[in-house]
Amino acid sequence: MGREIKFRAFWRGEMAIQGNPDLETLASFMHHYADCELMQFTGLKDKNGVDIYEGDILSNTNNQKKIVEFRDGCFFLSSINKKIFKEFSKGYLNNKKVLGNIYENPELL
Repeated sequence: MGREIKFRAFWRGEMAIQGNPDLETLASFMHHYADCELMQFTGLKDKNGVDIYEGDILSNTNNQKKIVEFRDGCFFLSSINKKIFKEFSKGYLNNKKVLGNIYENPELL
């Protein structure tokens, strides 16, 4: 069983689409709104069952914040200063929660 493919797109200050649009809808949206930020679902959820997407800001029990990024075919957590990267898995996320994302909540950075 594969990972569920879902996207969300941030455009002009708000999440414009979210979920599992068909490829035609997604391609049309991207064509008409090329300046949007597209974020892919990681296939994982945080400790509260919230879907985790690229661009999400996560925290752990020590209130350390990490950003979800996609690089070289893998999802990573990076530190706020972008110096530390860690590939993550479901077990690694046991104590993490989604605080927000880099587009709607830049004050968290």
